[in-house]
Amino acid sequence: MKQTAVIVCPGRGGYNKPELGSITERHLPKQSELISRLDKVRENEGFTGVSELDQKDKFDHRLHLKPENSAALIFAAGYADFKAVDPEQYDIVAVTGNSMGWYTALACAGAWQPEKAMSIVTDMAKRTATAEGAQLIYPIMNEQWQPDKAREKAVSRLLEQHAGELFLSIRYGGYVLLAGTQNAINAANKTLAPVDNRFPMILPGHAAFHSPLMKEASDQALSV
Repeated sequence: MKQTAVIVCPGRGGYNKPELGSITERHLPKQSELISRLDKVRENEGFTGVSELDQKDKFDHRLHLKPENSAALIFAAGYADFKAVDPEQYDIVAVTGNSMGWYTALACAGAWQPEKAMSIVTDMAKRTATAEGAQLIYPIMNEQWQPDKAREKAVSRLLEQHAGELFLSIRYGGYVLLAGTQNAINAANKTLAPVDNRFPMILPGHAAFHSPLMKEASDQALSV
């Protein structure tokens, strides 16, 4: 009897230094034809192929985290992982994703062909990267994984104080992701109480995703 499975596709940040080489190691030679097709899309559009990026000797933040490269690597790795799922063992009952993972989910669900998805992923990464603002992540749960009212109130106050410039981007697990203008994000970063010597954390390479500040990028994409 098959096991049921839900596919969850990762968002931006799903391919970092520890993942370097993972596409090659996990999916070649079995997925070589797929990876070659994705490489061709990239190369035809003037970008470095994902296999070449994945096989670099070392992780280069300026290269691998460049939006149009990072998004392509995340999509290629996620889609190849999906294609590697054994349909004889697993009955996939749902596909979902977070943020950029929505694009991967559409390909996994069959709404887009992988080549089309790669092209859209790269294009949207470029458009949103030039948009205004940044993102910040902050925990609203305490060490016992219970809601921390003080942290929640602090976030709510900031959203009120910087209305129109600071927005609730995503709320997931015990964290909130705030998006806003650079000034608003910097203010939040200075105001929120430090947690675990790690938070609040401004996410490198992120614009104000999932906020009204993305409207221009959205309008541009819809006009194509």
